[in-house]
Amino acid sequence: ETLGEAWSKTVSPSTSWIIQSVVTIAPMVGCLANTIVLTDVLTLALRVAGLPSAVYLNRPFVIALLTGAILYPVCSVKDLSGLKSTSVLGLTGQFAAMCALGKRLWDRSYALP
Repeated sequence: ETLGEAWSKTVSPSTSWIIQSVVTIAPMVGCLANTIVLTDVLTLALRVAGLPSAVYLNRPFVIALLTGAILYPVCSVKDLSGLKSTSVLGLTGQFAAMCALGKRLWDRSYALP
């Protein structure tokens, strides 16, 4: 059973299109957000590596490099068990970011003037 079908049965069939739209659009937005962040990180890495500015300031090139050299090979791996350590590292990074944002929230760094 799909989420839209479950929504139709429990809430209303006339509004199931909302859930189907969200289920379709949310992953696209997530992919776009991740691509933006990873492109920014790779741009900085290429800059630190000393590549010419014509390379790291060419955003379409950086996105193509990210896709062809990093994301496609990872997506093509049949057994993802080798990524366990990087998953823990990513989770640790998410937790650190959450702590930093929480600290700034509680010390009122984000308060309106």
